[in-house]
Amino acid sequence: MCPKVSYFLSLWLNSAIFYAPSAMGYSISANDGENMFTLDKVLKEDTYCLGDFPLCRLLLSKDANYPWFILVPRRSGVTEICDLSEADQEKFMQESVFLSRLLKRLFDADKLNVAALGNVVPQLHVHHIVRYKSDDAWPSPVWGYAPATPYGDQRYSTLIGQLTALSEYPDFRFAQAPSGP
Repeated sequence: MCPKVSYFLSLWLNSAIFYAPSAMGYSISANDGENMFTLDKVLKEDTYCLGDFPLCRLLLSKDANYPWFILVPRRSGVTEICDLSEADQEKFMQESVFLSRLLKRLFDADKLNVAALGNVVPQLHVHHIVRYKSDDAWPSPVWGYAPATPYGDQRYSTLIGQLTALSEYPDFRFAQAPSGP
């Protein structure tokens, strides 16, 4: 059984993030002193990197049909939330709740879909999808409902401008060169 998740602040070891050029324009590796994190190939191909919380990398889905964000804990070999240490579970919940509240506020969401499936990509990643009663897939799940719509430069820039509020989270670091369309 997974340890109970609490919201108490835990000590966080400083992590070093290595930003290196890649085909997507952002780094996919981080070293926390104990394990090397590498982002799954499918996640790398299907997302833009926005930056890092103390534990999680924040990604934006390339599907502009929905404001669709993905948190990926920078821990190698982790496939389930219960595989994280208790301290990392606490940190994950803090980051996920912060992101959820921020998305509700910024996008005036009717509903947030927060889900960790992992059937196609086993690396632990948690989707945070802003939903509206007026969106094409409502009330169905978004997966496979409609072909992905790419972001145009203007739409992407507008979205990134809204996300400056991420700086409200202590120690959130924006990607040095956020990837985009």
